[in-house]
Amino acid sequence: MKKTKGILILVLVSLFFLFSCDRISLEKYTVSATVVKNHNGEYDVANVVIGKVHVDIPIYVDNYYDPDSAILPARAEPVKDAVVKIGSISIPMTGAGIYTKRDMHLEYKRSYPLSITVGDTFHMSSEAVVPDSFSIITPSNGDTMDIHGVEVTWHKSDSANFYIVYVDYSEDTAAEVNGYENVVKDTSVLLPDSCFTNLDGNIVEGSYIVKVIAVNGAWKRGVLSFILGGGNIDGAWGTYAIMTPSTNTVRFFVKNTKRK
Repeated sequence: MKKTKGILILVLVSLFFLFSCDRISLEKYTVSATVVKNHNGEYDVANVVIGKVHVDIPIYVDNYYDPDSAILPARAEPVKDAVVKIGSISIPMTGAGIYTKRDMHLEYKRSYPLSITVGDTFHMSSEAVVPDSFSIITPSNGDTMDIHGVEVTWHKSDSANFYIVYVDYSEDTAAEVNGYENVVKDTSVLLPDSCFTNLDGNIVEGSYIVKVIAVNGAWKRGVLSFILGGGNIDGAWGTYAIMTPSTNTVRFFVKNTKRK
């Protein structure tokens, strides 16, 4: 009975302290580490950004949620003088919290562990493999295609977990098109018609380029994704990925053959 009463008191005290404040504060290291393997090893490059984020998470005690004020306040401090290695290669600091290395001469299909040490004891780590060389199959360079049903296909890249596909207008004009950017796990994607329209929804004929990048590891667009998703780095929020672009970037032309 005394044991049960003690547990109840502990729970009540915890709830009191939790709801007597209007926010919970968290501190965590964040890391964005990307390595790009180009076909000429002299251009292989690693970029690692390390910060320490302080996040204040609001608590809505009265269950009232105002979307206009529902932000996630955060402060980020760059982490300087960390010891960063990718495999056995040291990555020097080139700016506050920024570590960069070029001419790495990486090997396809080889694993490169990421190691980050801050101070004498705090350690963060991850691992990724260099995706193998691959190329885009369709469209071919110089193809002219109808905008309705453009399919991009490419050869499989060994060790790729997924691919990032980019399509954009390549003419030297001020035309702004929606373009296309997506993450896919297959080796093909059917482009939506909206890819070839401007911001007003009008079709823009002309020259487009398509790029495909094979990725091993994890990749996210923003810091908030690190906080909500965690990532693939032990000891930190964030992601580590090794990317291999296709050996070819394709330029093709689109026409609207169904124009009335």
